[in-house]
Amino acid sequence: MSPPSAVSASVTTTLIPVAWTVPTGASAGGASLSISSYQLRYSTNGGTSWTPITDTISTNPHPHTVTPGSSYIYQIRATNVYG
Repeated sequence: MSPPSAVSASVTTTLIPVAWTVPTGASAGGASLSISSYQLRYSTNGGTSWTPITDTISTNPHPHTVTPGSSYIYQIRATNVYG
């Protein structure tokens, strides 16, 4: 199963709508292993520690409230019936 790709964000003053390209076909695990949800988290310290935005997401994009002047790294994990 391939991870989501083309992660992007468009910044406003305090809100970032995080979006990604959903994998399809074999990259998405095939018909029997299709993606059921996504887990989205962020880091403000270069990936040393991560904070979940939400446990599961089935919508795209997902808004995230941010602090102006801070830097964020996002990680998106696709899940299926096996995790």
